[in-house]
Amino acid sequence: MPFSDDESEEYEAMQRMDLLEEHFDLYLKKINTSNMELFWHCEVIVGSDHELINVLIVTEYCYYLFILHDYAGEHFINPFNILIDSSYEAVYDLNPDIKSLRKI
Repeated sequence: MPFSDDESEEYEAMQRMDLLEEHFDLYLKKINTSNMELFWHCEVIVGSDHELINVLIVTEYCYYLFILHDYAGEHFINPFNILIDSSYEAVYDLNPDIKSLRKI
């Protein structure tokens, strides 16, 4: 049975997320993870090229949260904490959301 259009988009997004996870895993293999627990959470937004992968790394003394995005090309962070691409277009707001801070 063939995929619907939405299912095809979701499948393609899952493939992109798998590649992103594999790439991040290469970095993790360079460090000792024996005292760490890793938790992955992925969010697929059908109809968009945007996926979120949240990685929580827990050790006995600290929590680390990584939000993975796949942005190709050169990027930098401007003085307002906004991720900018090489054509000086805003890509991602790195400022914390006040609503999300209240949940912590």
